[in-house]
Amino acid sequence: MTFKEGAGQRRNAGNLRRPLGAAAASLVLVGLAACAPASVQPSGGGPSAPPTSASPSPSPSPEPVEPKIVEVPASTVGKVTELSLNAPDQGVTAEVPRFDDARNLSVAVEVVRGRMLRQASWDKADSAAITARVTAAGADVVGVELTSTVTAGAVTTVTPSAIWYDANSGLSYAPAALIDPTAWSGFVTAVSGAATEAGGDAAKATESLNDQAAPYGTGPAIGLSPEGALVVSFASGILGPERVDLTVPADQAEPMLSAFGKQALTAVAKPAALAATAAGAPDPTLADAGGRAPIKIGPDCMVLKCVALTFDDGPGGGTPDVQDALAKGKAGATFFVLGENTESNPKTVLRGAALGMELASHSMKHPDLARQSAARLDKEIVGTNDVLRQTIGESPLLMRPPYGSHNPAVDKVAAANGLAIVQWSVDTLDWKTRSTSATISAATSLGGYNLPIVLMHDIHDSTVNAVPSIVSDLTDAGYTLVTVSEQSLNEGTLLAGHAYCHGLGVSQAGFNCKG
Repeated sequence: MTFKEGAGQRRNAGNLRRPLGAAAASLVLVGLAACAPASVQPSGGGPSAPPTSASPSPSPSPEPVEPKIVEVPASTVGKVTELSLNAPDQGVTAEVPRFDDARNLSVAVEVVRGRMLRQASWDKADSAAITARVTAAGADVVGVELTSTVTAGAVTTVTPSAIWYDANSGLSYAPAALIDPTAWSGFVTAVSGAATEAGGDAAKATESLNDQAAPYGTGPAIGLSPEGALVVSFASGILGPERVDLTVPADQAEPMLSAFGKQALTAVAKPAALAATAAGAPDPTLADAGGRAPIKIGPDCMVLKCVALTFDDGPGGGTPDVQDALAKGKAGATFFVLGENTESNPKTVLRGAALGMELASHSMKHPDLARQSAARLDKEIVGTNDVLRQTIGESPLLMRPPYGSHNPAVDKVAAANGLAIVQWSVDTLDWKTRSTSATISAATSLGGYNLPIVLMHDIHDSTVNAVPSIVSDLTDAGYTLVTVSEQSLNEGTLLAGHAYCHGLGVSQAGFNCKG
């Protein structure tokens, strides 16, 4: 299976490498002079003699081959499932892969997709289409490029974002990880120079290169051609009205690559399946950006203060108001929905997904799962997965058992169905107090920072009314409001069948949480 360009990408594809301004050279030729064939000179070294019948005209020099990123069939990696979100009321479509043998990469893809969709809602987009393609497949490296095509009024913005997965560390990275830290300044100089030669603004290229990678910042996607050239893709609006791809030719690029970057090049040049087990140690430079642009995807929650707001038991009548408050506050959140309520209110759940919120399972009918038979567990857990797949085009990666109650039998079914168990570290007791002020106080009085997960219920009017203040108060206090998956992505993976009460990076202890 391969993932194709969306309609928005096809519409702009013809202009992706258009020269900027009035520059005579096209972007295809930028940086390629060293690779061009030399002029043919006579043996005496003087001017070329005019052609005669005994001296036929030389054949024209072939056009230089354009370095470009090549799409790899996703099935090369291993077992891949296509996730397809279609929300016509919001003008949203999103097709991305999920990798059975690379859970952290799957989470990274869905986190980036969610952030792209949130950005589209913040920009009041009329439509948003997200597509994906696999750009590298190897025993220890997988590359994925997501592209967001967003239309707001008369303006269409195309934003590429690259994710690079390292099986040896089990983590996903932003594309600056391909470049050795000691070579970063030279890389920036080379790309900014290429922008200048093409008639672009070197200062804007430099600023973008050093920013966090899109969609969290303006940083470009970075990929590799099979020949070893670096291809640097800037979103439209940075170097010109269209997406712009610049290249660093292979002979210049090779010394700039990190050890991980060289592994990635092998995965581009010689695609292969992802190995069942990691083959070696991760590149030590992946432990820190080391002077490069950030190599973590999204918020670094070990540096920032990240809070995961979560809502159980919905959707309810007030859920759209909660969604609106989160969108207005530019916040992410995770909704643990009931299967039966999703069946009754599918448009509300679909709208949440289209707004970039994380959707997860809370069972079908809210029983104490630890007290259920095997047959009932299957209906409650598998049944909810099926309902969500039918509603939003994917089954969840997370679940929260009602009352937080689980046992080994529940854990086994959760593991078999790809579900990590997410509990909480802050219980607002909104279900008990039914007080807006008490819920605001409980959700914002977090004490010492410990990667908190906050429990609320979007079926209570008091909680719905509290959310706008919770979002603004936490934001004003310097917190970053994220989804559960976003909170832990850069520290590891929430594993299926395991239970967590905090984001990864702190010890797991709490109500019925085994870590």
